[in-house]
Amino acid sequence: MIIYSKFNKSLSDTFEVTHIPELDNLVIDMENATSGKDGMLNGHYGKKHSDEWKKEASKRVSGKNNPQYGVKRTEEQKKRQSDFMKNNNPMKSQKIKEKMSIILSGKKRKESTIKLLSEINSKKWKIISPEGKIFEIKNLSQFCKDNNLGVGNMHNVSTGKTKSHKGWKCSKLD
Repeated sequence: MIIYSKFNKSLSDTFEVTHIPELDNLVIDMENATSGKDGMLNGHYGKKHSDEWKKEASKRVSGKNNPQYGVKRTEEQKKRQSDFMKNNNPMKSQKIKEKMSIILSGKKRKESTIKLLSEINSKKWKIISPEGKIFEIKNLSQFCKDNNLGVGNMHNVSTGKTKSHKGWKCSKLD
């Protein structure tokens, strides 16, 4: 089960082992839901394929060896597949959303979980104050709270929707 794509391997394993048991209480039909430790029991766990093996595997399904090679799709087929993918994401289904809402309402996350998720989701930013002082930070939300700035407004500055917010300028580094 992939929890979050930004995790490095060690952080992902730690997160799975410590937090999947909390999620076991959720009454959600999750395919392949496990305790999170099963990957460690796999004989290939922690090993990596060699670059040579990866190139050979790629050749086996590239070009004319690919069963979809040369298959043309009509616009109708493309739209039908797009609609199917949009409407069949299991984590976006209304049923899952309702169950998650009921189960998680009123519950507080552990402080360690909050810090972990904050660290994972935080991006690097370059902030320039009205006085011209340059800050390189990792958590825009926290910086905005500490400096009485609106995080949404600062995000608008970073995307070019506005030139500045209260004289502050902002750009994303990663």
